Amino acid sequence: MLSKKRILLLPGYGCNALSFSEIEPFLADYTVEHIDYRAITARFTNSKFNLRDFVNQLIVQHRITTKDILIGHSMGGFIAYNISQIVRCEVCLIGSFTDVSRIVRLAPIKLVSDVFITLGGLKWSRAHQYLLKRRQQRPQSLPAFEAVLDNFMNYYTTDDLLKLSQLAYAPALAHNKPPSLRIHSKIDKIVLPPLEPYTETPGDHFNLLTHPKEVGKVLTEWLHSITNEIVEV
Repeated sequence: MLSKKRILLLPGYGCNALSFSEIEPFLADYTVEHIDYRAITARFTNSKFNLRDFVNQLIVQHRITTKDILIGHSMGGFIAYNISQIVRCEVCLIGSFTDVSRIVRLAPIKLVSDVFITLGGLKWSRAHQYLLKRRQQRPQSLPAFEAVLDNFMNYYTTDDLLKLSQLAYAPALAHNKPPSLRIHSKIDKIVLPPLEPYTETPGDHFNLLTHPKEVGKVLTEWLHSITNEIVEV
């Protein structure tokens, strides 16, 4: 009996495994593993942290191979994409990017370090009001926003966020293997839809939480199409 294919889920900036909670039922036929960035970021100082070394450490830590399937949301998709440039595995990007210029900046400054990272030094109420006002999505996404803000305060350390924020300004390692699936919502106000072909779903940046049936349907069809192509040895 063949073992289940492994799917690794990579959350976006400030997010964790909860981002995928609504679409996980669609992955029941696979072995699912959530990637937690904190164990890797702890190995670097801020000055030594960079995309290539971070990605290579993730590959080693999780023993990622060509047989694996990566699904990444937002910045997690960008990380997954860069892993695939080294390992050549199949990748799906949800509300994500391969070019950091698609990120919508809140201000014409180094956004993440100057705004997002400083949230660690702000009270919850100020952070909550600021982000929700500036990044208003559809009402269904408000719980997702609140979860991200809670992660800023309780899940990630300021040091983690400082390091991960550097990825929002790092060019991709290469563009030799395009993602085999891009899922995006047209009204996403956090990451603009890609210039490349993509599958559109309802919702906004958090479509995987607010419209899991639509996103799950696309994922299921994609997974069925690619798993027959991944050969067991």
